[in-house]
Amino acid sequence: MLRHEPPEIEGSLRKLPSEACSPDMVMQSHEHVGRKIADYERPALLFDAELPGAPIVGASRGFEQLTGRSRESVIGSYWRIVQEDVHEQLVSRSASQDIDSFLRMARMWNVNSMADATHVMASRRVDGSSFSCRNLFRSVKAEEWSSPGRKSERHMLVLAVQAEVEQAEKVQLQQSKADFDLDCFDLDKLTEMIGADPTKELWSDMSAFYPAPLSSKCILLNQWSSCMRREPHQVPRGCITMSSNPIVASANSGFFFKIRVEKTLPTWTSRLPYLGFTCKPPEEVHAERCFFGDLPHA
Repeated sequence: MLRHEPPEIEGSLRKLPSEACSPDMVMQSHEHVGRKIADYERPALLFDAELPGAPIVGASRGFEQLTGRSRESVIGSYWRIVQEDVHEQLVSRSASQDIDSFLRMARMWNVNSMADATHVMASRRVDGSSFSCRNLFRSVKAEEWSSPGRKSERHMLVLAVQAEVEQAEKVQLQQSKADFDLDCFDLDKLTEMIGADPTKELWSDMSAFYPAPLSSKCILLNQWSSCMRREPHQVPRGCITMSSNPIVASANSGFFFKIRVEKTLPTWTSRLPYLGFTCKPPEEVHAERCFFGDLPHA
């Protein structure tokens, strides 16, 4: 359990193997899915969210070229290896906490889709040179496989693509829509390569919410009928989603909709969720990857 995390969150996560993460567990994940991204030209990593610590189980050729680290040297390591030997003042504590949260919440039961997480972080090559790296994380579900201590069921993984950024972009802490689209294209391609599908469950227009999260830190659950913020105990707001269908006038020319608060945490402020209306369909919002302005919603 993370610091200050309520027990309700811990209880909603898939249980980890009771034993410590062993090299055999890591290599089994690597053999099943991790090796499939080995020849990818762009920097990418694959994490097994259902092993303690969510270790790296796959690394691409592009990652080796970007960092100078061999694939063998990072398999079984945790994500912080990309910041190994980086000066403490250059390490973003908030970004590190957000990545930890993302890898942890990827284990949540009944998740249909979780918003990608993006960060610009300082990193270091094997030769000692430093660079700024753009990272985009995505939770996906792999095909079934069985292993000691686990049931044979859909397996939660996290893909991450990386790209070196210029100093000016680092200072602005911004990412252009073109860069964001390129990263998403890489994630889509890698998802296909490992035989995973982030939305494998059948979605229908009868579902309450549009199937893709439209803001960061948004999680859609229970066949897209529920939504929550990824860190509800820290900030109880900032989860934006849209209905799957437009509201239409009823026989008496009135409009009707309803929402239900299914569960709250002790930090709940007794305020109802904010509701709004727009003529912009969710497909258009998702295609543009933003609500306001030219940059992806953060």
